[in-house]
This record gives sequence, C-alpha cells and structure tokens, in this order.
Amino acid sequence: MPMRFDRLFKINTDFPSLLLNATIALLLLALLILPRAAAAGDEVAGGLLLRSESGESYAKAPAVETDVRIDVTGVVARTTVSQRFQNPTGRWMEGIYVFPLPEDAAVDSLTMKLGDKVIAGVIAEREKAQKAYSEAKSEGRAASLIEQERPNMFTASVANIPPGDAISISIEYQEKLTWRDGGFGLRMPLVVGPRYIPPLRPLMVVGGGPSLVTDPVPDAGRITPPLRHPDSGLANPVRISISLNAGMPLTDIRSASHKIAIADHDAERGDGPITVTLAAGPVPADRDFVLNWKPAPGTMPKAVMFEQVGETVRHVMMMVMPPAIAADSIQGLPREVVFILDTSGSMHGDSIAQAKAAMKFALERLRAEDRFNLIRFNNTYSKLYPEAQQATPDRIQQALGYLAALEAEGGTEMLPALKAALDRKSDPSRLRQVIFLTDGAIGNERELFRHIASRRGDSRLFPIGMGSAPNGHFMTRAARIGRGTYTFIGDLGQASPKMADLFRKLERPAITDLSVRYPGGVEAEAYPDVLPDLYHGEPLVLTAKLPLQPAGDAEVGGRIAGERWSTLVSFNSVPANAGIGKLWARDKIAALNESRAFGVEQDQVRTAVTEVALAYGLVTEHTSLVAVDVTPIRPTNVPLDSADVPLNLPDGWSYDALTGGQVEEREARAKAAPAPLQLASFANRTAVHLPQTATPAGLYLLTGLTVLALGILLLVVLRRKPA
Repeated sequence: MPMRFDRLFKINTDFPSLLLNATIALLLLALLILPRAAAAGDEVAGGLLLRSESGESYAKAPAVETDVRIDVTGVVARTTVSQRFQNPTGRWMEGIYVFPLPEDAAVDSLTMKLGDKVIAGVIAEREKAQKAYSEAKSEGRAASLIEQERPNMFTASVANIPPGDAISISIEYQEKLTWRDGGFGLRMPLVVGPRYIPPLRPLMVVGGGPSLVTDPVPDAGRITPPLRHPDSGLANPVRISISLNAGMPLTDIRSASHKIAIADHDAERGDGPITVTLAAGPVPADRDFVLNWKPAPGTMPKAVMFEQVGETVRHVMMMVMPPAIAADSIQGLPREVVFILDTSGSMHGDSIAQAKAAMKFALERLRAEDRFNLIRFNNTYSKLYPEAQQATPDRIQQALGYLAALEAEGGTEMLPALKAALDRKSDPSRLRQVIFLTDGAIGNERELFRHIASRRGDSRLFPIGMGSAPNGHFMTRAARIGRGTYTFIGDLGQASPKMADLFRKLERPAITDLSVRYPGGVEAEAYPDVLPDLYHGEPLVLTAKLPLQPAGDAEVGGRIAGERWSTLVSFNSVPANAGIGKLWARDKIAALNESRAFGVEQDQVRTAVTEVALAYGLVTEHTSLVAVDVTPIRPTNVPLDSADVPLNLPDGWSYDALTGGQVEEREARAKAAPAPLQLASFANRTAVHLPQTATPAGLYLLTGLTVLALGILLLVVLRRKPA
C-alpha cells in the first residue's frame, strides 16, 4: 500500500502550519544533502575518499611510494622504477595508478613482490594480459598489470592488496640520452598533467544522411585520473638515485628542477661512476626531474657507437657530431615566423609567465627583413594580424602590448590554431618557421599529428614545452613530423637563454641531405627511416639492424650551406650494450605509429607493432606486461574495492584555472556554445572525466548547513508563536 504523506504530516492551509511543513521538508532535504557532501568531499582524516567498485561505499585510495634507480652508461640509460602500493584500509583493495615515463622508454620488465614472494611478469597482447589479470583478480590472487596509454603515459593496476599491507612492483626500461646545448641530459617525468579532452566533433555527411560525430579521444576515461586538491597537500613521494658512468671526463653536472647531491668523486678523471641523488631526500611527484652534464672541453668524441650482436644480426646505436657552423655562413634568406601561444587554463601561473618571457625575447630578436604573426588559442583562437606582417619596430611594440594583455583560461583547442598556422601556400623566397609554445596538455594527440603531417607544406614546426610537466610525447613527435626540433623550458629563468639557443639554430643553415653508407655497402633497417635536417649543435642519432659483417667504417655525409660534408665512423671494437636491440625496436614502433598520420591503416599498424613488441618483449599500446600469483590470498566471498591513486597537480599549475568552475557552469557553457569548438572545459564529456576534487562538494556542504540552520531557526520562531 503506498505511503500517504497527508497522514505522515498533517497539512493545514494556515500560514504557520505551512511554514512548519516547509521546515520539516527542508530538514529532510538537508539530511539528504549532507551525506552526499561528506561522500563527495575529497579529504577525510587525511586520505582521499573514492567510490568503491560496487559503488556502495567509499574507501581511502591506496598510497604510492616510488624509488627510481638510473644507471647511465655512455649515451644509454637503464632505469628501474619501483612502486609500493600501500593499502591504508581494513578492506581488500585494487590500486590503479597512472604515471609517466620518458616518451621513448623501451619498457621490457616487470616484477611483483608480496612479502618474500617475487613473481616475474610476462609480455602478452593487451587483451590477453587484461584477461589474465582479471581472472587472477576475481579469484583472489595477487596480480599486477602494466599498460601503455600513450608512449609517455602508463597505467599500473595492482589487485588484491591485503588490508593494511602493501604490494610492490618494479618495471625497467632502456632509453637514449639527449644531446642539447653542448651536453647530455635526461628527463624523468614524475607526474601526468591533466589532459584537455575535446568535445565530440561532427563528421561530414554526403547525400543528406544522418548526422554523425567522431570522438577525438575514445580512451579519455583512461588518461584522466583523479586530481588531488592542492589544499590537501602533496603525495606520492619519489626517491631518485643515478649512477653516472659517462666514459669521459665531465663538467657542470646540474639539475634545473631539483636540488641534487653529488657523491665525492673526481668527475674530471671520468674513470668511474658518479652518484647523484636528491639533496632533500624523497620529493613529491609534482614536476619532472631534469639532469644535465657536459663533457670536459675537448673530450667529446666525434662519434659514439654501441652495439648488440646476435646470432644472425647486430643492432647498433650511433651518435655523430657534425662540425660547428661558422657564424659567417648564415644564410641571408628572410624568414616568416608564426608564433602560436597556448593561453588555456593549464598554462595559468608559471607556464604563461615563462611563455610570455620567451615570446618577448623572440619578438625582439626578429630582423627587419623578417615577417611575423602571432596566434593565441584556448577554446577559441585569434590572430594578431590577418596575414604575416613586416617586423617593423612599431609592429613589434604592438605585438608586445597584445602579448602583455593575454591571460590563461579556458580549454585547449589546438586544432584550429594549427590549421591557421599551417594552411597556407608556399613562398620559396622565405624560410617559414612555426614556433609553438604550449604545455601540450591534450588527449587528442593522434588527431593533431594527422593534421601536421597533411598540412605542414614548407613550414617547419618548433614546439616549446612550457612548465614543470609538459607532454613530451606530443612535443617530440610533433617536432619530428613537422621537421623541426623540440625545446623544453622548465622555469622562468630558462626562457631567454633557451630561446637564444633556439634562434641561433634557426638563423643558421641546417645540415641537409643526410645519408649513411654502412661497412661493405650492406643494407640496414635504420630509424629514423628518413634522416631529418639537423640544426646547429644537433647530433645525428640513429639505431640500425644489419646483418653480421666484417668490421669497417661507415660514412655519414650531408650538405652544410650547399657544401658537401662527410665523416667516417669506425665499426671496429664497438662497445657492447645488451639493450641496443630494444632501443631499435622502440624506434621502429614509433615510426610505425607515426605512419598513421600519413594515412597507413590502423589494423596494418597494429599488426606490425604487435609483432615487433612481442619479438623484443616491449610494452606498447597493443602489448602489456602482466604478473600473477598462483595462490589465492583473498577469500572469494570477501569483496574487493578498487580506487585510482590521485595525482598531484603539477608544480606551478593553477587548480582553479584548470577546473574552470563547477559542473553546472560547464553545462551552461556547452548549451550556450554555437559550435563544438567553443566548449571550454578541461574534461567536459562526462562527470567521470573531471578531476576528483572538481565536484561541488563544498557547495553541497554549505547548502546543507544553510538549510539546516534555516530549518532550526523556523522551528524556534514557530514554537514561540501560538498557532
């Protein structure tokens, strides 16, 4: 029988009774709102609360501690990342942690440790690995799974963490060092910056068919982990230790990102490893760790080689240093420089300040014969001029005034700005250079790569990564497809010197028409498969697979300012390194993935990538590492909760500018937007993609308390008056 509310509350039409009934209703509403506020709040007793897998309860998220050990040998680094998942609850938990790695990391090893038991992981096709993990998870067995979401973004899932206990996993990877500004360097990403997820895009329909849409980021749910509110403090501590065995005397070992401690060692001799650690001990994972070092003057060889010899083939890695380009060989060809500036919410704070400083330096360095334009974008874009203009003093001042007035807010719709910069006719009388300042905090990289590949024309694209945690995958691949180079500016003090280095490169002729002839004239499968132009101070770095052969010399050649240049690289007595084959395989996989931007079918790429990854034991978007125990530890009748580990906000980012207000504001913008490109939110498709702390929990709590106070006040007033 349905409940009769007129029997529960006697409803009268006189005013005091109406107030009393309204007060009771408000009290009931407060009782409904307050539990929701408590559940939606992100911090309770110092831990982030996340909904359990069943959706019926909330639990503290697992905590993660990370130890990073990097062993540098020559120009190659081998890194071990150990993550300890601590379960702070009294229930069985599954922890899911999205974490970054270098964009060219060749991930090949996984081990899981539970107590004294150590389980080795195996490489498998992604669907098979997910199935093995899910079966172990449901059967109560400890399991871990490493999946690649992007070449620089991975997900670690660890199932059946005992109450109050921990499970540790360790992954290993190989990478090449970078050479920049006269020295070597490595960058260890420590936090995944929140990614902007564009709205669904309309598809062109021919013949009056039904309207269709396409999703630029079909895996958005996997690359938008919950975000820890800055007011709750930092978490996910990291320890870093580096053994630096460069094989040559070193000078100027430094980190622009963290304070470091260098063990007592004579670096000038170069006869042993140098130990580098974090001076402050464990640090929160909120910015990339950067380390640079330089060879002592006159000690850097013209070529560096490593090899891995197998039964039928050999893999080699080669770094060749071209000669310096004299300043008097600068070409007189004028340039057209187009600046693209990211003014989205993720750039708010330090990043936009760095970008403005870099842009100011670049504008003031333009020559009178150059032409320029400036394009800014967030959820919309605009040009300073309809077309590029001569770099006169008046126009430079006008551009500086325009630049000073820009603020960082809104979404990150890169595509319209890239179209405006790249869609133009060729002008052979000018060098056309597009300088793109951004943090790259987007999820639709593949869509952007396709556009750069199809519309680059005679332009060269030079991405400049801003802030403490830029998207290195987008930057490096956009530069490679756009036939330019990538520059990273980590803080405001680096803006002017980094831009000066970049402009010195751009003002000098590139080394073109590069080629390599291997000993004996043998054919080699080398990557990059199309050798790029090199700018001043850049080395040629490649990996190759070639048949076993007698030792000899390879010839590397090209053209500098129209003049032929070549050098010989000896294959005699090449140092061995067991990871060179994996570096070659990683380069091949990157080239296969880039081929999608040039129209190669997805299924064809998937098949080829899977074949290489399984042969060399590497994690890719189609292959994963999985480790499962054979013995159940959780009774199957005991429930398992699951929670994402919340990430820190990257250092210098603004939480308020990033989240862009409450959900209701986003929905209002979406309804008012005349076109999909004007939907400005950071994760606007569904509420699940919002940062965990972007829920209006504070609003719920304030509303509940207000309603409760109003109800109590009305009851007091009514009791004092006769009915």
